[in-house]
Amino acid sequence: MERSALERVVGGSGPTRLSTFTQAIDYIARSPIIGVGLDKASSQVPVSNVVNLEVHNPILQLWFTSGLLGLAGILIIYWHTFWSAANRIKNSLQIVQFPDRLGLAAATIGFLVIDMTQPGIDQRQKWLVFALLYASFFVKQKVQKRSQQITISPESLEPKLESGT
Repeated sequence: MERSALERVVGGSGPTRLSTFTQAIDYIARSPIIGVGLDKASSQVPVSNVVNLEVHNPILQLWFTSGLLGLAGILIIYWHTFWSAANRIKNSLQIVQFPDRLGLAAATIGFLVIDMTQPGIDQRQKWLVFALLYASFFVKQKVQKRSQQITISPESLEPKLESGT
């Protein structure tokens, strides 16, 4: 029999994830400025006598391992990315946008939400979507700049008669 999503979380990985969260928060409360370090052994918390896991939340994981600098860095990246994607979606409701740009913005927000339960920041597909979103902003700016440089006047569209001698 198939278990529901809630049953899988409550009876499966949910308690383990909560354990990593609480252990990381306990350490952060004792030493919020300096993290434990980025090496593999230091960056994991024990969840049993034989298993150590990374914190399944990138914001907590970076604060736990890198201290305040790691926390500030990831918050800036995530906030700016979320804000950019949300603005792209909001603007698409007001003006026509390319569907690929709107899709990238929606995918970015999806990755940001799902990422809050992932054990790290090293997933290549997430960073690829973020990079494509930012690249689309630069392409849009370049197209706007070029369109401003090209000016067409009504006089340039009129046919010119050549006078013969």
